Amino acid sequence: MIAATVINLKSEKTNAHSSYIPSVAISPDGKAIVSGSHDETIKVWDAATLDLKTEKANAHSNNVSSVQFSPDGSKIVSGSWDKTIKVWDAESLMMVEERWGDKSEEVAERDGATLRLKEGGAFYAPSPLVSVAVHWPRLVAGAQSGELYDLEVQE
Repeated sequence: MIAATVINLKSEKTNAHSSYIPSVAISPDGKAIVSGSHDETIKVWDAATLDLKTEKANAHSNNVSSVQFSPDGSKIVSGSWDKTIKVWDAESLMMVEERWGDKSEEVAERDGATLRLKEGGAFYAPSPLVSVAVHWPRLVAGAQSGELYDLEVQE
């Protein structure tokens, strides 16, 4: 049995996003929270006050389904129904780098079971992405199709 106790309910953020929030994550140092929403926005909050630190409107062209911090807290990875994984700077929410292409092979190369991003901050999958996990530089994403993607960011 798991017991939960609400110790201190901070301010309610009833309008944190304009739509469903399927994913939130706490930074490794516990000082920031990232949220991703079906309003296509990613927001970073101060964990102590829940004040908005920064936001990226239109971060994706469809629902943001999953967000996660890198282990050092310097980057945020997001997955979306627009079939992309994107890597952002955690402070500014600027894309690390984005490479466009209609096919995954144009922005990633396969090395055994791992896809390696080529000089970029975006990966394009053939199916909507519903979850991401980060153990930098490794990213794992689960897709609506049931596919699991194992990626490694080349720096």
